[in-house]
Parts: sequence; structure tokens; C-alpha cells
Amino acid sequence: MIFVENNPQPLSSGYKLTSLSEPSIGTRLKMGKTSNVMAAVKSGDKVYTSTQEVKVTIGGCGG
Repeated sequence: MIFVENNPQPLSSGYKLTSLSEPSIGTRLKMGKTSNVMAAVKSGDKVYTSTQEVKVTIGGCGG
């Protein structure tokens, strides 16, 4: 799952991969302002997360 902290609907997308899938995802996100973007992956009984701040500059979706 991918979450954008400052978006009106923080859940951006979710994917379900099978054991036969290549573990690689690519996507484009629409963001109005700078925000933390978090990816969460569940594997077995564990959940792994990573967060990165993404800066939106003038001319982006918000301006």
C-alpha cells in the first residue's frame, strides 16, 4: 500500500502480489503539496514500512 500523508485521501494505492509475481511496483501520484509518502508491505506475519518526504515545487499539481 502507498500512503500520501497530506492528501485528502491518504491511501493512494494497494496491490496484492502472488508468490509468482515479480516484486516490483511503479506508479505515479498526484500531490498538491510537499508530503511524506509511505510504502507498507505485508510479508507473512510482518509489516515493513518506509517513508520518504517528497517535495512538490511550483508548477506541480498544486501550483
